[in-house]
Amino acid sequence: MTKKEEIFELYHDKLNCAQSVFSVYCKDLGVNENTARAIATGFGGGIARSQQICGALTGAIMVLGVKYFNPENLQDSKDFIYNKTSELIEKFKKINGTCNCKDLIGVDFNTDEGIEFAEKNDLFNIKCRKYLNDICTILDELME
Repeated sequence: MTKKEEIFELYHDKLNCAQSVFSVYCKDLGVNENTARAIATGFGGGIARSQQICGALTGAIMVLGVKYFNPENLQDSKDFIYNKTSELIEKFKKINGTCNCKDLIGVDFNTDEGIEFAEKNDLFNIKCRKYLNDICTILDELME
């Protein structure tokens, strides 16, 4: 199973977008899967359903931190991670126009009407799956 397929499966099985991305990529980076899921929990729904920055994107940002953090050279690794993160964000924005979860999904998760509309129109599967796919493509490119 590819990383994308695994992420889609986990997301479909009710993990949030950040948890799905972070836990799948972290398996290859030495982070325990359940620890990764625990760390990423609050980032789903654009950070605790506040619909700010896309959860798939924050999951990917955490992956870059785990992959490239170097405790032996704090400043250089921080600068490198900042640069990779900026590149990730810019590529995601170029594809999708924004990084804002509410704008990406087009409904407010904090209203009954918004949730009902999203569920009725399968937005979490249709739209979020696209953003998860985009994140995987960009992240794989950045980590080559």
